[in-house]
Amino acid sequence: MGIKFLVKLGKGLLSTFLLSTFLLNTQVVLAQTVDDFKLEILNYSDQPDINAEHVHLLSVTNNTSSKVNYSLSSLGVKPKLEYEDVINNKEGKSYQEDNSEIQESESLTISFLNESKNAVINFITVDSFSEVKFYVKVLRTNNTEQGSSLYHKIIVGPDDSSIREHVIIRTVIPNPNLLGH
Repeated sequence: MGIKFLVKLGKGLLSTFLLSTFLLNTQVVLAQTVDDFKLEILNYSDQPDINAEHVHLLSVTNNTSSKVNYSLSSLGVKPKLEYEDVINNKEGKSYQEDNSEIQESESLTISFLNESKNAVINFITVDSFSEVKFYVKVLRTNNTEQGSSLYHKIIVGPDDSSIREHVIIRTVIPNPNLLGH
């Protein structure tokens, strides 16, 4: 009976050790992943709202010791009061999918351009401890939503991870019949 007890105790200790090791490693990986990269809006478009095209300069900073591929995407989202604060929306925030936020618009086309603005891109590769700049081009294709603002989450994340960051870009679609537009 003593040997069986020791075998069961050993299995229990091994299981506890393996579970503890797994949980500790998971915490370390998640803690590292959150700070591995940074998304930021460097400059908003300086064009007047009435212009159909706006180009915003963004950057992704890779804070790891490895070269990383980052995917780029956008998602039209429903307005929120916090999206009006363009200063606080310049720095990336952690992103988790929330389908209740989706509000696509046929009035805007969003595309990503390389730093030279000569190629459309869907991903960027950033060397270790480096930054890459890219542009988000917003093109208004028609004025069906005149006198409104539309919001897009610009989403960036490593190809091999579910961790994403986003910034919000607000596009004002003025009513051209009003004075000053």
